[in-house]
Amino acid sequence: MPVCRSVATVPASPSAPPTSGAPRTDAEVPAYWRSLGLPGLADERYPRVHLDTTMAGTDFSNQFAPLPPSYVERLGGLGDRVVLGSDFPNLPHPYVHQVEALHRLGLGDEWMRKVLWHNGARLLRLENGDG
Repeated sequence: MPVCRSVATVPASPSAPPTSGAPRTDAEVPAYWRSLGLPGLADERYPRVHLDTTMAGTDFSNQFAPLPPSYVERLGGLGDRVVLGSDFPNLPHPYVHQVEALHRLGLGDEWMRKVLWHNGARLLRLENGDG
C-alpha cells in the first residue's frame, strides 16, 4: 500500500481522489502530495492533499516564482498540511537553505515544527498524534 502519491492537479470533485495516473481510493492512499510552489493551493475540500516545500521560497525559486504575500499568509493556516520536501540531492542550493527559506516566511515556531517533523511523522505513522 502506498504511503503517499504525488499529484499534478487537484481533482474536479471532492468525491474523487486527485489524479496523475492510475486513480486510487482514499482507503488505498492516506495522503496526496502537491508542490507548494505550483498554482492552486491545497483545497480545503480535499483534506488528504498535502503540500511539500521543495524549493519554495528559496533564493533560486524566488528569481522566477516568488511566493506572493497572500499565498504565504494562507500557508500559515494550512500548517497541518505542509510537509518538508527536499528533492535532495537534486537541488540548486545547499539542503539547509530550504529550511532557512521556510523560516524566512515568518510563520512561527509551531508551524516550523509541524512542517519539519510532526506532519511527516503523522503521515508515516511514526508518532501517535499527541506530539
